[in-house]
Amino acid sequence: MDMQARHTLTASERSRLLPFVVASGEISPRDQRDLMERPFFSLSKTKRTTPILYAAGDTRVEVFGMPEHGMATIWDADVLIWAASQIVEAENLGLTTSRFLRFTPYQLLTGIGRQTGARDYGLLRAALARLQSTVVATTIRNGQNW
Repeated sequence: MDMQARHTLTASERSRLLPFVVASGEISPRDQRDLMERPFFSLSKTKRTTPILYAAGDTRVEVFGMPEHGMATIWDADVLIWAASQIVEAENLGLTTSRFLRFTPYQLLTGIGRQTGARDYGLLRAALARLQSTVVATTIRNGQNW
């Protein structure tokens, strides 16, 4: 399948997904061991575009950041952990979930214990841009255990 066909499928897939509306209130964050054990995020406070290439035994992790935004930082991991926690909690409650999440920035910021001032909304916007433009390739959970 060429890139054009894959892009078309992705765009049409999103239009068919029903949004999963996240819950308000306290949700306990889930431990994301894979995210913490390996270098999926930049530790730098400045924009990083130099790829992360990690190998240990049969495990490989490659992380690439786009020049415009750089790669996701360890501070951006909170956003992914919060989103995963929302989905897991909903599934535990028997609710229908989707890969398409609908939430307010306020819900996310308060859910990860951040302030809700103008600066914080700007930092969240930058984090979402970095997360969206970061590409990760890995052998973790490959094969039978995927």
